[in-house]
Amino acid sequence: MLEKLNLLNDYLFMKYMGEKGDEEQLTAFLSAVLQRTGRGRISSVEIVENKALTAEIIGGINAGSDYVELPDVIAVNIIDFDFMPELPDVHTCFHLWEDSHKDQLLTEALEIHFVNMYRFRQLKKEEKDIVNSSLHRWLTFFSKETDEETIKKIIEMDKAIGKAHEKVAYVSRDAETLRLYNMREMALMDYVSGINHARREGIAIGEQKGIAIGKQEALSEYVFKLVRKGKSVAEISELTDLPPEEVNRILNR
Repeated sequence: MLEKLNLLNDYLFMKYMGEKGDEEQLTAFLSAVLQRTGRGRISSVEIVENKALTAEIIGGINAGSDYVELPDVIAVNIIDFDFMPELPDVHTCFHLWEDSHKDQLLTEALEIHFVNMYRFRQLKKEEKDIVNSSLHRWLTFFSKETDEETIKKIIEMDKAIGKAHEKVAYVSRDAETLRLYNMREMALMDYVSGINHARREGIAIGEQKGIAIGKQEALSEYVFKLVRKGKSVAEISELTDLPPEEVNRILNR
């Protein structure tokens, strides 16, 4: 059952990475992500359950305080689509830079990471470095396509992934957790289905409009060709079955 679960289902993810007691695996995963910007391993995390992120909870700045005292804001997004195709990396990170001077960083207080499961799946087997890359180990664990033998290997390599695996096995035995997990999966499938349907409709409408525009352009070109041959508006109207006013509209565009 476990290997068939979508470990990136947001409800399930919070059950094995976002509850009290999950600090070890959450710390390890975040440290794997933040290695890219040289921040080093996180020493500890505090998990805040079921609360809105108010200024008091995140330690917001007090009135009259210096802005340099603002805490860093680091966003980690795990995505599963072809985000920014011109950037082939599995892991990308964005900061605020000056447009004309790309070496001038405005602030280190904002850092936005994108970890792309779609790109990770496109890698060849030999490009997935589970031995040397802790992030690749985590992404291998998250992937539904990973076989059980590989899961066992990365659990042996990484204690935190082993703990995450145990927590998934534990929560997946709870009927209510599975019910809510399946509800979320259905909602996500319905959303994707709706988006794809809208996209297909948009493509079909665009193709129809393209055909109509192509026909109109061809007809206009034919009208001008007849004019160059010395045909009058009346003659063009007779040859094209267009009303004279439509011929004049084309000629006067």
